[in-house]
Amino acid sequence: MIRPLAPLTRCGDLTFHASGRIDITAHLSELLHLCDGDILSIAVSDDTVREYYLYVAHRKGDTTGRHTCRCHSVKGAGRYMRMFSKSLSAYLLRSARGADKVTFIAGELKLIPGIGNAVTLVRKN
Repeated sequence: MIRPLAPLTRCGDLTFHASGRIDITAHLSELLHLCDGDILSIAVSDDTVREYYLYVAHRKGDTTGRHTCRCHSVKGAGRYMRMFSKSLSAYLLRSARGADKVTFIAGELKLIPGIGNAVTLVRKN
């Protein structure tokens, strides 16, 4: 039997940490055309095999006040983003069964009725 030594070499695009920190790579922020102040959310399918979708719930100028999952650029004008949500991180970490972080790879961009453009998230093992 032949097996690869490095089966998955692609880096993750979305990482959830136990502290509530959520890291978003430049690749994912370009797919969703993110800018500072956008508010993101995750949708979950009701199928037996759960699919996760990341989408922009509100654009920067659409809302005022404090919101969870508000994106902020990490390096000034860079495309690498970060947001915080303790409850969303806890939910996804429970599905990972006790891990201290969970990482997703960005799939394809889909148009979902009622949500708009969303990126399919594939869990990285």
